[in-house]
Amino acid sequence: MLLDSPHGCRRREGVSRDRPGRRGNGGRRRLGCRGPRRTSCGPAPHGRAETTAVSRGTAPPPASIIIATRNRPDHLEACLARLLVEAPDQAEIIVADQSDGDASERIVRGSAPDPRVRYVRCPPEGAGAARNAGCSAARSDLLLLVDDDCRVEPGWFGAWVSFMASCPRVGIAFGTVLAGPATAAGWLPAFEAPAVAVLAGRGLFLRLGEAVGMGANMAVRRTAWLAADGFDELLGPGAPFRAADDIDLAYRAARKRWQIAQTSGPQVTHVGFRADRDAGRLAETYLYGAGAAYMKHIRCGDAFAALVLGRSLSVQAVGVARNLATGRRPLGARSLPWYLIGAWRSLGQPVDGRSRRYLPRTPRRASAGAPACTSSPGGARPEGSGRTASGVRVSVCVATRNRGAAISPTLASLRRLDHDSFEVIVVDQSTDLLTEAAFRAVAEGDPRFHYVPSPTVGKSVACNIALAHAGGEVVAFTDDDCIAPHDWLTGMERTLARDPALAMVCGGITTPPGDRRQHLTTRFLPTRDRHHRSPWAVGQTFGIGGGNVAFRTQALRAAGGFDEVLGVGGPLRAAEDRDILYRLLRGGEEVMVVREPAVEHHELKETATEGRLLLGGYAFGEGAMCMKHLRLGDPAAALPMLVSGPYLRLRWGNILRLRRPTGAYILAEFVRGGMVSLRYPVDRDSRTFAPRPTGAVRRP
Repeated sequence: MLLDSPHGCRRREGVSRDRPGRRGNGGRRRLGCRGPRRTSCGPAPHGRAETTAVSRGTAPPPASIIIATRNRPDHLEACLARLLVEAPDQAEIIVADQSDGDASERIVRGSAPDPRVRYVRCPPEGAGAARNAGCSAARSDLLLLVDDDCRVEPGWFGAWVSFMASCPRVGIAFGTVLAGPATAAGWLPAFEAPAVAVLAGRGLFLRLGEAVGMGANMAVRRTAWLAADGFDELLGPGAPFRAADDIDLAYRAARKRWQIAQTSGPQVTHVGFRADRDAGRLAETYLYGAGAAYMKHIRCGDAFAALVLGRSLSVQAVGVARNLATGRRPLGARSLPWYLIGAWRSLGQPVDGRSRRYLPRTPRRASAGAPACTSSPGGARPEGSGRTASGVRVSVCVATRNRGAAISPTLASLRRLDHDSFEVIVVDQSTDLLTEAAFRAVAEGDPRFHYVPSPTVGKSVACNIALAHAGGEVVAFTDDDCIAPHDWLTGMERTLARDPALAMVCGGITTPPGDRRQHLTTRFLPTRDRHHRSPWAVGQTFGIGGGNVAFRTQALRAAGGFDEVLGVGGPLRAAEDRDILYRLLRGGEEVMVVREPAVEHHELKETATEGRLLLGGYAFGEGAMCMKHLRLGDPAAALPMLVSGPYLRLRWGNILRLRRPTGAYILAEFVRGGMVSLRYPVDRDSRTFAPRPTGAVRRP
């Protein structure tokens, strides 16, 4: 059941419509603690873009509404009905569904799907993961999150849009959550926001503790969501730490100098009634999650989080003591220890110190019964999305940026593939409209093709976004300047099927026959097929390219995906393909390098200088990759590449004759890449670089 992390429960008797409050401290107090009122929210933080994150030929929606749901089709149906009345025609509604069955999907699709509604299928990994999937798929810079057991009140959409437009420094805002009617004694989580309270910095957490707001009615600016690295997917309902994903996101956004606001204008009614016997468990869940959330920041050296946690504990304890002293029922006494239980149990969970998000103890693979996050407009499932007779579905991923002219032949070749069940996901990071126009010209109306715009930069980032959307058991990657033969997917799938131990297949890359520029680009066509099982074999894989690779989807996700600091467009420029190959081998997986099927690389360099710079970029990235693994105490990546690669193959005779030392430039770039990579911290668990705080924005 998808609950959000509201931080108050108000006792309900019958159907009375009392003002919402909360249960806790042993007494009753209102949730909406008022901060300093401001009539002007001031300018946006320096460097924060206040325009829409993605610019496309059609104007983006004024706001994207995101609903995370799991196994509550009745609630979802009622929530959607109210939203379709309230939302304007320009808005979009994204349903991130983690349900075990297809009842929710049938409701979203309906008999005549609304064009405003998009359906995103996610594995059941918690509300934080579902919200991140919805935010990633959203086209607007303003994200409105609402729970599936809430009903929006009239004027809700307009109130959020106008409030966020008037306060450009506000990154996250919480609205009022009214308690719905009840027919018996029980509890309803609710939150009463003040008229307007704009609160800067983390001081509001010290004043309000966990009563900052409820994720059942919140607005998030996309730039703030990206700056905070998204929701922590191990917090929140359905995740190991059960709650507090909303206040944790607000706390991390406040660290990035975004303001957090409360406003009473946009209102929703919460109908998630809890009987008396369930109220205690609900309170324990909230406190358990809050304790884990603040302990995470304490472990990252944040003393302020310790003050917030201590303040929350003291307020709860004082309330219980006051009730005992006055002879009243000590409400909250049983729930109080759950703060400490959540904090204590979280100590066993690793934390990414840069993003301040929990990391899984072991990489999580997709559940066998649930595909990875996949989306389709209007909730409609693409034709042919069922599995083939062989039981294998393939997702083809293409990352592109400002290559509108080059991508058309690539897309045309993918439409001619003879595989009987595949999808194509194009992640577009372009700053112009040419790529989208090329996509629509070639693939418009083809349900197998999906277009995913992204404001990010870097091929590895785009590949990971595509991986998150992939719904196939096999995921294949090709470049936007490659042409695939008609039997490309069939051949790659057949190779993987021959040996269940294989996790990755690398194919050949050729150039157009007769082209005089063939020496100005990189080609890869192995003389024979090779099966690699040892990490030391990385030295025998020179020349493999990300333009022709296929993975078992679960294996790639378990390895952590591509290193987003490596790769074209990233700070370290290249070697993301060699790096994931090495990490798979080191993790016990097996890799096959094959001669066929090969793709044709048709975008070659025009001059020798361009070709030289291209090779230098490859050397730079591979030097960074080798240095990363050396820093982790692992020489199996660096030594084979130095010995087997081109870096030590200098023509010493030229040096002795004082001539140009052929190969010195490549060696220099290799060394320089290793030195530059020292600026970036390394996550020992995933063995990937962590971007510097001032570096490119990562996708959560």
